[in-house]
Formats: sequence, structure tokens, C-alpha cells
Amino acid sequence: IMSHKHKANKVSYGRSSAGIEPKALMLGSEGCLGVITSAVIKIWPLAEEISHESVLFPSFDAGLRFVKDLSNQRTLKPASCRLLDNEQFRLGQAMTGEQSSLESFKSY
Repeated sequence: IMSHKHKANKVSYGRSSAGIEPKALMLGSEGCLGVITSAVIKIWPLAEEISHESVLFPSFDAGLRFVKDLSNQRTLKPASCRLLDNEQFRLGQAMTGEQSSLESFKSY
């Protein structure tokens, strides 16, 4: 980590990986210190139902159309939706060490 410092009267002030130097608080933090003047916090209630679903598509383009349609409709409000190609899916499965419940489907 590089420290961006300048010399003023043989004393260096600036960023430090060990924390903020009290002198730097008074003489300038050079981007290390911010003052929050206002904040907005949005809070949503906990979901009444939690479920996870997987859908197989004949092509990535078909999956992309589904995701776009899902984002435009108002009935379902998923917290997240991920579109994975076959390589990403297999990599994720390999990293978990668990066998996929979709393993019985053949890849076409």
C-alpha cells in the first residue's frame, strides 16, 4: 500500500494503513475521512416465504428474455435472480462439493 504524503515542516501527514493519525484529522485527511451529513435507510419487512427455484432454458438468449420479462412483471417480486450459463453453473456446483439435483438431465 502506497502512502500519499507530503512534507510540511519535516512532518509527514497523509494516509496510513495503521489507521488515522490524529494530526491528520486537523490538518487534512486527503480523502481518508468523510463526514456524513445525512443518510437514508430503507427497511423492508422479512419475507413471508423463502424459496429457491431453478429453471432450465434451451438457450442463454431464452433465459435472458425470461429475466427481462420477470423484471417487468408485478406479480412476483424475487429478491434476486441469476442467469448462469452451463460453465458457470458447473463451476458453482463443483465448488460446493454437493451433487446437483439437476444432474439427471442430459445436456443437449
